[in-house]
Amino acid sequence: MVLEVEKELGGILKDESSKSILLNGEAKELKQAMLSLVSYFLQTNKAIIFMTVDEPYAELDSRLKKMELETRKILFIDAISRPYSALESIGNCIFVNNPSNLTDMSIAVDGAMNALEDTGYVLIFDSLSVLTLYNHPQETLRFFHFLVSKIKASNTKGIFMFSGSKQKDLLEDMNQFCDLVKNV
Repeated sequence: MVLEVEKELGGILKDESSKSILLNGEAKELKQAMLSLVSYFLQTNKAIIFMTVDEPYAELDSRLKKMELETRKILFIDAISRPYSALESIGNCIFVNNPSNLTDMSIAVDGAMNALEDTGYVLIFDSLSVLTLYNHPQETLRFFHFLVSKIKASNTKGIFMFSGSKQKDLLEDMNQFCDLVKNV
């Protein structure tokens, strides 16, 4: 799996000048790429901040463990589970009220980045397109710009997934903030 990611993304993952990467494609391929990226970064000894608005923490954690990946080096920020249950933050997961609460998501990612700033980490965001289901596209764009700006100001890399063939205008706007856009 790691070899697939390295082959597909070439030297991009190692290139220090590409701090913000937007992966665009079909949802199924993006999910596979995301799992491969997690595996790749764990094997390269990087901590991961994994922001999810698409899949609950419990499902992600279970899937990664089935892949025999150690999830203790992943700090999850889950914005999808709490609306459906009364979850409190646990171990390696911070639960945000819902995907439309961009302020709480900003606070959570800011805290996670500050906590891990000396460790060498990467931020993975599972679905900007799902975020647009809960927020106006301009709000999503502003939030995306905030994240990219935080990444560029830190010593890290951010990888964002976007499956939005019907949202070409938003994708074009997001392109201007990224160091690299890659179709998967």
